Amino acid sequence: PGPYCRVLAEGAVSAGDSVLFEPGSGDRVSLLEVFEAEFVAPDAAMLRRHLAAPLAERFRQGKEERLATLEAS
Repeated sequence: PGPYCRVLAEGAVSAGDSVLFEPGSGDRVSLLEVFEAEFVAPDAAMLRRHLAAPLAERFRQGKEERLATLEAS
């Protein structure tokens, strides 16, 4: 439970350091929608929508591969 964040730059963070929340711009994709798409056959439009959001790399790579497969067929 808790917020999911994408790390944009590696670095050290220690207790007491300040953290800045910067909401993404554009279309929002819920975490539920991202996970649900792992268990259904998403279409190309859904995959493009997800890839337009600031997803974690572990989600992005699989979605890019699925989109490439769809576009190739």
